[in-house]
Amino acid sequence: MNIIVRHPANRVAERNYIYDVVFGEFLGLSYSMIPEQRADVSITCGEMAGTLTIADVLLQIPHEDWLRPNSLPALPLLNFDLPRELIETNESASPAVPVLFGKPLDTGNLMDVRRHSIDAGIDFFGAVFFMLTRYEEACPTALDQHDRFPSSASMAVQADIIERPIVNEYVEIIWASLKYLFPMLVRKPRSYSVSLTHDVDRIYDTRGQSWLQVARNTLGDLTRRKDLALAATRVRSKFASSRNDFQHEPSNTFEFIMDCSEAHNTHSSFFFIAHRGADGLDGDYDIDTPWVRSLLRDIGARGHQLGLHGSYHSYRDGKQLAAEFSKLKRLAGEEGVSQDKWGGRQHYLRWALPATWQGWADAGLDFDSTLSFPEVCGFRTGTCWEYPVFNLKSSTALPLRERPLIVMETSLFSECYMNLTPRAAFEAIEKLSSVCRAFDGQFTLLWHNDNLAQANWRQLYREVLEAIT
Repeated sequence: MNIIVRHPANRVAERNYIYDVVFGEFLGLSYSMIPEQRADVSITCGEMAGTLTIADVLLQIPHEDWLRPNSLPALPLLNFDLPRELIETNESASPAVPVLFGKPLDTGNLMDVRRHSIDAGIDFFGAVFFMLTRYEEACPTALDQHDRFPSSASMAVQADIIERPIVNEYVEIIWASLKYLFPMLVRKPRSYSVSLTHDVDRIYDTRGQSWLQVARNTLGDLTRRKDLALAATRVRSKFASSRNDFQHEPSNTFEFIMDCSEAHNTHSSFFFIAHRGADGLDGDYDIDTPWVRSLLRDIGARGHQLGLHGSYHSYRDGKQLAAEFSKLKRLAGEEGVSQDKWGGRQHYLRWALPATWQGWADAGLDFDSTLSFPEVCGFRTGTCWEYPVFNLKSSTALPLRERPLIVMETSLFSECYMNLTPRAAFEAIEKLSSVCRAFDGQFTLLWHNDNLAQANWRQLYREVLEAIT
């Protein structure tokens, strides 16, 4: 069955993108678009009686205010209670919903449900567009020390909805409305999944260290970390590294990671840095050395995935990123690794709109998984569904998909960020994975290989996989 979307005639590229994402990508519905001289969006279905009318706010922003701070949602956000009829139609839609863009109807309500019509004063499509395209990050704001958009400046953090996938909630409301009016509609099936990813920043622990440094670290293993096995591994590694044998490096947890993934009938994706800049920020290894090449080969042979960890400065340098991706693919091919899809993540979660997405698309990568705030876990893009991306500056849909990162372990544990205890971190992970499960989404987890050197962190990782898979 084909639905008809009648919409204002402006911002055609933006409307093509967001309607295609919501109706085609997310719901799997066939639809047609009809531009008209109107101030809202009207949705009908064939010859069936019924009309869903949705406010149109964001895409009506005047050109001079587009991508400017005065076009952002006003805080505090309004909230509304989802009508009972729609809760009964779709249980995953939350009854209390924040409003990014909208205004009350003539009745004073934000949403009215009648037998053959539903009127919404909420701009669902504009809000989804706002979150998925990272509209607010195109507006001028102060950046952090790594030139990143800070979580404190985000609407989701300021409105305390960073742990709510608001895009998923809005799509569920749209679907519940369509299903109420047009019961014969069938949506695309989805199922919960887990994406285990590992940014390879560090491989070596003792190479290049003096025996005095190794002794001090070993003492810390025994006294502060209380990990006798780690202390023994560190000493053994120091002896072996002098012979260019790095198998015993404490950060060489790759076999452990793959064993854990295979035990849960899934696979891991390892994102490698392919270029080391002169400032020392790009890892501690060269990807084309014999030991690292053997690691690439082993990962591929066991059916796990390789990906690119874009170097520190490449997030704004498309040519540099393309060179790094080319190098990774070449080395992987020389080691017998072949993949249908290639993706990865930027180092330090550095991301800039539109340069990063455009650079990844131009380089020929299939997906990016950078978008999470380092300071806090949750839904930076408002969704736990992978989606195609859009360049706000050129008004162009790109041949690249975003796979939102939901949890980075460093965000949870670092004293600079959330600084949680292991138990509190486990509970935070379990909570966010449950949210993803409720929406049949993908829970993407980042856990660095070098943060599994200690026995207690490996045990926590095992417990996490038991909970989320």
